[in-house]
Amino acid sequence: MLLLLTDVPRKENDEGLEKLLIDCDEVKQRLKHYFKGAKSYKLEDLYEVYYGLPEIRYRPVIKTSDNQEIAVHFLRSHEIRENDQVAALINSKVRNITEDADRSKEKAADKNNQRSDIPEKYLLNQEDLLINTRNLPQVITLQNIEVEKNVCLVASHHFILIRPKKHLLVALNIDAGFLSSLLKTSVAQVFQKRYRDEENKIRDEIVKHIREKKAKRSLSSSIPSVKIDDVKQLPLLIPSNQENQDNVFDTMHKLKDLQKEISVKMEMWEKEIYDIITN
Repeated sequence: MLLLLTDVPRKENDEGLEKLLIDCDEVKQRLKHYFKGAKSYKLEDLYEVYYGLPEIRYRPVIKTSDNQEIAVHFLRSHEIRENDQVAALINSKVRNITEDADRSKEKAADKNNQRSDIPEKYLLNQEDLLINTRNLPQVITLQNIEVEKNVCLVASHHFILIRPKKHLLVALNIDAGFLSSLLKTSVAQVFQKRYRDEENKIRDEIVKHIREKKAKRSLSSSIPSVKIDDVKQLPLLIPSNQENQDNVFDTMHKLKDLQKEISVKMEMWEKEIYDIITN
């Protein structure tokens, strides 16, 4: 049976969302409404920002107030593929972290005496965000990571750690979830674009060097890493009330869902065409 698009039950307000998919002016007007009266901030106004720690300089364990030792796992850039995979990658290693730390205690005893204790502010929590300084920059959220109580996570020097100033966000009526989504968008528009532009530029140079039989350059190592001062100065525009903050990304998520739904319908349409012309 041929399933027509008009035969599919439509959700409430689908028509308005579909208009946003094809009408750029409607998108601009909607967003202008949401950001009317918005206030401008720099990222460092709303977040604490630190570089991660070089693992070799710090002891791989921390001591609690009752003198118990807890193993530390340093997050590294190669462990991060996609945001949703962070928890799976880390949790798959958790059961071995404590054992590895125990086995290395005696071997590392002399080295540990020369290492520093990890400052408490570098212990990661689920509200923290990370930006990787190597490869394509992205914002990594930690809210889905749940590790065992006897393991602490610390960002290695491959990352910039971003921690929301919670009391300030409450005072300014800024939703932390909105800010996290806004930061992902800003990083994609600023740092990812910069990375790809530099990547294309260096790729052209490499091709030129190969043609001229000169020494090859490494593509990934030639691209400048994200600098902490650039992150601190990243501009953020915040809608004046939480309703508009919610609407900005709630509408975007609905559009993504609708886009997926339309994609499924188009695949069904193409399949039906094929079935008809081949039967």
